[in-house]
Amino acid sequence: MSCDVIRELLEAYALDALDADERAQVDAHLASCAECARVARECADASAMLPQALAYASPIELPASLKSRVMQSAQATSTRARVRTRISIAPRQWSAWLNWRTLGFAVAALLMIVAFAWAFQLNTALAQERALRAEYANLVGQQETVLEVIDSPKTIKVLLKSPTGTPSYGKLYTRPDLSDVVVMAARLRQPADGQSYHLWLSQQGQLRDVGALNVNAQGFGIIVFNAGKNAPTYDAARLLLQRDGASASDGQVILSWDAAK
Repeated sequence: MSCDVIRELLEAYALDALDADERAQVDAHLASCAECARVARECADASAMLPQALAYASPIELPASLKSRVMQSAQATSTRARVRTRISIAPRQWSAWLNWRTLGFAVAALLMIVAFAWAFQLNTALAQERALRAEYANLVGQQETVLEVIDSPKTIKVLLKSPTGTPSYGKLYTRPDLSDVVVMAARLRQPADGQSYHLWLSQQGQLRDVGALNVNAQGFGIIVFNAGKNAPTYDAARLLLQRDGASASDGQVILSWDAAK
């Protein structure tokens, strides 16, 4: 092969994307041509730096096997294209040129797919981080209270269930030696405009709205309040989806618990 044909193949040679016959011919030429050997080393250096450059540009670590899968797919695509090209075009120079163009297109397409996957994963991770930060920001000054109430051998916990069998659920936590109360709910759908979730607790048959339970993007919400005396006890709990200011009889029961049942 001439130097011009060899140099058309050097980038594919550096990526180990040539078939055995072409690689043998390139090896033979590089053994006797110092200039082509220099260009081949430059291509190899650039190929070796590609993973580090991609890793530096993205905070998300991709699987170690991704490079080999990309190259296998690109090589398979190039091999199929070479078979079709050699059948239809006789000159070797045109075949080599088309082979590399096909390989370059395949690698570029695959790298574009990888870039889109990186961007999607990054956006998802950032969205989750923002949601968690917003959730924790709502609990500033209350983290210690939450942990004291829910993480103790003295804690009393009851489960709020969905009356319609939805995946939503809630938990009410109290302690006999504390006046603080924690109520959490999860897997809730986002309320419609003008509506919100309100927690109603019953003591001695009297229902009281203890506040709105705001949910994040993942359907999680929490209320922390002080009952005014230690060992607060309740005989029922209702989480209602209703308009602000509505009574306990107006709204949809999302979660409930009744000590008598």
